[in-house]
Amino acid sequence: IISNLEWRFNLVGNTEELIGFECNPALKGLHWLSQIIDAAFKHQPLDVVYKTYKPDSEQRRITIHPYFVKQYNNRWFLLGLDNEHHYVSNLALDRILSLDNNTETPFIPNKGIDFNHYFDDVIGVTIPKNDVTTQHIVLRFSEKQFPYIVSKPLHHSQHIVEEKDCTVSIDVRPTYELQSRILSFGDDVEVLAPQSYREEIIAIIEKISKKYFAMKKDCTD
Repeated sequence: IISNLEWRFNLVGNTEELIGFECNPALKGLHWLSQIIDAAFKHQPLDVVYKTYKPDSEQRRITIHPYFVKQYNNRWFLLGLDNEHHYVSNLALDRILSLDNNTETPFIPNKGIDFNHYFDDVIGVTIPKNDVTTQHIVLRFSEKQFPYIVSKPLHHSQHIVEEKDCTVSIDVRPTYELQSRILSFGDDVEVLAPQSYREEIIAIIEKISKKYFAMKKDCTD
């Protein structure tokens, strides 16, 4: 990327720091990135020891056929075919405990997934189960937040419903990343539709409120 920018803008030989990329040097798992990309290029299966952050989760050993790496929210993810269960797994690099080349398992090439469009109907990197369908989600933003949402859409499907009312719509399959994105706006956003998703967000907000009200009550007591 840097080489491409240097060529396009004739920056070769310029020693000034002109461009900054978002990165987290303290993020775990970044040292796996070059090995994963190399294995994907060479069609080399990988043996991965993986553990999620769930408290009750256990380490599991996976043989994966690496197809694609993606960055989202300053983290890196490996997508590839799980050799045992024959579905596409999504592994966060910071949860990989060990990684080794597998020289015994024949590589299964990617023949059915176009990763240029694989994430078209989601926000983030999580692909929901097949029974989770695309929803037409309508959001109302505050007047101060609305210009930012217009200039930086939440999703490529974003459409302005009513400018005066500061409402937009997106057509996506709900994911944890979408939920987190909506909640990150605080009181600058309101889910208007569909009612089922509005109630889902309301339930989360009520849980948050109970925690803070409980803390306030304990401090008062």
